[in-house]
Order: sequence, then C-alpha cells, then structure tokens
Amino acid sequence: MRPEGHGFGKLGDEYIYHNTFIDFCDCTCCEHVFEFNIAKSLGWYENLSLTGKMHEVPWSHLIFDDRYSDVVDIYEGGFMHARGVFRSEQNSCMNNNISYYNAISREAIVKRIMEYAGESYSFEKFVENDKRDAVNSLSRSAERPGVTVRGNQYAPRIHKGKPDILK
Repeated sequence: MRPEGHGFGKLGDEYIYHNTFIDFCDCTCCEHVFEFNIAKSLGWYENLSLTGKMHEVPWSHLIFDDRYSDVVDIYEGGFMHARGVFRSEQNSCMNNNISYYNAISREAIVKRIMEYAGESYSFEKFVENDKRDAVNSLSRSAERPGVTVRGNQYAPRIHKGKPDILK
C-alpha cells in the first residue's frame, strides 16, 4: 500500500527492492529510467533524483538552508533500486512506512494543495508552517467525535469535492 502523499504530492516511492543500479536493472517487476524520466517531465517525483549532485537535486534549497540542513542531504536508494537513484533524507514514510514525510515531500504536498486552492506558493511561508516534529503529534482529527484511531492510523475521511484532485 502506497502512502497517501504518493498521488496527491506526486511523490515517487523510495523503497528499495533491487540491490542494483537502476540503469542496469533488467527486471520486469518495476519501472526504470525511461518511466522515471517521463514522470519527472510531468512534474512528478520531486523527492527523487537520478543525480547525486548537490546543486542539481530538486531539494538542493533544503540542503543549503540551516533550518533543514541537519536532516536533508543526498542518500542513495529509491524507486525500487539501491543504486543510481537518490532521495533527500535517510528515512520517511515513502521508504519505511513510518509516520513522517521528508521535507521535500511535505513541500511538494503543500505546493499541490496551494495550486488547487488557487494560492501562490512561498518557501518562507512553507517553512513558517512546516512541522518537522509532526511524527510525534496527533492530527486535529483525533479530537473529533466519531473518528476512530487504529494504532497510529486514522480511519479514512471522505470529502466531497473535485474528483480529479489526485490526477
């Protein structure tokens, strides 16, 4: 099961299933460089890169920002492959099913929400509202009557609205 941000934030899986370079993987069970590049050209996978160069990854602004540089860097492994694909943090829900989206994923999700809301994005506003310690906090929905909590997950809430929101 993919994390919720996969579709809404247009994020790429950071899981590793093949101990090989993405360029040389000849399996038929997953996508490779061609599919990755098509998705990138459509604005997807800001949380992944095929380069490990600090100034070329989509999250370079986070690497060089003192507010994020303690956790954001370049880690190899993602998009099902151990080599040749890079991610921004050592751990996140996109690679380990924990309750934490890495910073570039949070930013991508916020950008998409703001786009749908017709608002303009500002990195400074993102930083001002970003909750780095959200892994230990409860959602506001936990305080709502009728919301069921199972372990650390909440039952899904269905919102009527745009049916194309996850496209």
